[in-house]
Amino acid sequence: MRYLALLINEYRADRGLPSLELASELSALASEHSSQMAEHRLLSHDGFRNRFDRTRARVCVENVGVNFPHAKAQLDGWRESPGHQRNLLEPKIVRMGIAKSEGFVTFFACS
Repeated sequence: MRYLALLINEYRADRGLPSLELASELSALASEHSSQMAEHRLLSHDGFRNRFDRTRARVCVENVGVNFPHAKAQLDGWRESPGHQRNLLEPKIVRMGIAKSEGFVTFFACS
């Protein structure tokens, strides 16, 4: 997932935005969610409000994906979706967590 984090930061830098710090506490939340999606075999944002509340941040965004063959394909999929792209380029976020479980990926980023 470090490579996906690098690609996200390159994408942000190309658009004049600062890099996001990879934060272990956000990666833990992302991991919980990816595991839950894998367990239920369902792509979702269920529990987002709970994850957000656990951060004590003012702003959080979340992108999820499933079964992309590699990190660049995952990023390309998010870039092609207006809502996901908006999350990637949110100027108020400064930290991110990324996790994957059985093909289910969660990007969770906060201020």
